[in-house]
Amino acid sequence: MTHEVTELLLVRHGESVSSRTGTVGGPAGCGGLTETGREQVRRLARRLREDHTRRPVHALYTSPLRRTRESARIVSAALGLPAVTEPGLREADCGTGDGRPWREVVAAFGGTPALDPDRPLAPGGESWGAYLARVRAAVDRLLDRHSGRRVLIVGHGETITAVSQLLLDLPPGVRAHTSFTSGPACLTHWARRPLPWPPPDGEPGWTLLCHNDVSHLG
Repeated sequence: MTHEVTELLLVRHGESVSSRTGTVGGPAGCGGLTETGREQVRRLARRLREDHTRRPVHALYTSPLRRTRESARIVSAALGLPAVTEPGLREADCGTGDGRPWREVVAAFGGTPALDPDRPLAPGGESWGAYLARVRAAVDRLLDRHSGRRVLIVGHGETITAVSQLLLDLPPGVRAHTSFTSGPACLTHWARRPLPWPPPDGEPGWTLLCHNDVSHLG
């Protein structure tokens, strides 16, 4: 039995105003990219364009937050692909914490958020467990829609962490002692293809081809 290879490329937005100021960058608090962030994404876009000429990307999706949409516009222009906004890819909702300094929000939480994946970071927010379920549903929809194709997602560091946890079948609480570093404008690449040790059902599995690759920024 042969299976078509499905590829999932995940990129993080460039440096953002909210990350530089240390504030929670939800829909209200996101100030978009810094000039450094825009240049980071331009370099990433040039790399993706070179790769695109050899192995085309078939679909481009973005989180709806300002910093990711600005990043996606740069990538979209380089690849000649429309950037489709997928609401399910947005960063975890932080409720009343949106726009406030991270230090204050974590202090008000009264502990280490990663140790309590079922509790929202702030009132009206979303727990890590709920966020994982939302991202799983969104990514599953996109992969089903583009089976056997190359799909590019412009998202957040949390997007990359969530997808890594989901594809590795890790429990939500693993974030308390395991992290997935994702720098600005980095590239992470997964492929769903036959594994070197075929599973009993013969179905392909996910292989991590690269993670947090920022060689294009050097």
